[in-house]
Amino acid sequence: MKHILIAITLVATICMSAFAQNKGEKFRKWMDDMRQVKVEYVAKELKLTAQQKEKFTPVYEAMNREIGKVNRETRALEKSVRDKGNSATDLEYDKATEAMVELKGKECEIEKKYREQLKTILTKKQLFDLSRAERKFARELMRQHRAGKHNKR
Repeated sequence: MKHILIAITLVATICMSAFAQNKGEKFRKWMDDMRQVKVEYVAKELKLTAQQKEKFTPVYEAMNREIGKVNRETRALEKSVRDKGNSATDLEYDKATEAMVELKGKECEIEKKYREQLKTILTKKQLFDLSRAERKFARELMRQHRAGKHNKR
């Protein structure tokens, strides 16, 4: 519970400081800060030692950067088709749909690649619990987001 409160405080602080910058820079800074908060949260959830955390962080960040790149490319293609509205061709719809399906496979391949590296850093239990920790972080972030929306009303 204590680490959840720390993560919440960090997220709130990050959000407040982000408002002082321009939109693009603000978003990039927010994303960088969120990545850092996520790594801290996951490390605490997995109860990593200092040595494990030191080795885990660069591998985990590299994996997330690679997955993020694939996601951005797919979203850009999807957005370009959506922006065309009714003027998009069947071929464009087909290509975008195929890219969205392939995204899941690419994410899986990236995770498999990095799992091999993570096996040398984490215990079998920690590696097993990694996905749960990531889902828990996402749920907590969504909970905070929803709570923030209700407070603005």
